[in-house]
Amino acid sequence: MSVNTIFKKTLLVASVATVLGASQSALAYQAGDYIIRAGAALVEPNESSSPVMIDTLNLGPAANARVGVDNEVQFGITGTYMLRDNIGIELLAATPFSHDIAGADGAAAFDKLAETKHLPPTLTLNYYFNDPSSAFQPYIGAGINYTIFFDEEVSPALDNAGTFNTLANLAGAGLPGNDFSNARGTNIDLENSTGLAIHLGFDYAITDNIGVNAAYWRIDIDTTAEITTTVDSAALGNDTPIKAHVDVDIDPSVYMAGIYYKF
Repeated sequence: MSVNTIFKKTLLVASVATVLGASQSALAYQAGDYIIRAGAALVEPNESSSPVMIDTLNLGPAANARVGVDNEVQFGITGTYMLRDNIGIELLAATPFSHDIAGADGAAAFDKLAETKHLPPTLTLNYYFNDPSSAFQPYIGAGINYTIFFDEEVSPALDNAGTFNTLANLAGAGLPGNDFSNARGTNIDLENSTGLAIHLGFDYAITDNIGVNAAYWRIDIDTTAEITTTVDSAALGNDTPIKAHVDVDIDPSVYMAGIYYKF
């Protein structure tokens, strides 16, 4: 059973047990309250990508060579300020997530092309359905996300002339087979992203100030990865700069389970 499956099942079991097993108490959410929530946060990309585009010489798309992004768990924290008894504004933050970028479809032979870290601050306006005195507080929200990518690093598989030969051949470059050699100085850079987010969750009070929380976000994260390298080529000459890019819709589901403190 995968870590992600265990995480989701644990989240579900905790949610059901909390709702069914705990007793109600008259604990109020009020305008002016601050709520801090913290726990384990899983980012599960629902990615899709364009074909890798080789911009040098306008070679165009490398057939069906695409990329994928793996899952990651980190420490997540949110801060909420209650504007009204039933309405709060919330900011999601976390320790940096690290993701491997791998080849997919026509580039599936490349297990790891690069890795990147990102921070996904997300601001949502949440509506709490139940009476403010209820111990069980489900909520729904919507807002905006700004994802910052940093510390991008390429793997040896990408800093490799054979990879660019493969991509050029997939693009129908018309160059002699294995024409690129001595790839060096390969870099990848991911653009930051701004997108919409939806948010679902619930709190269950254990004491006046402490309770458990489970939450879900679906976030629109779109980025373009710019790839540059230098190769030697019998057809193009030595020290030839090569540029490529790929558009990636990451659009992750984010799950978080933990505790909260209200003050």
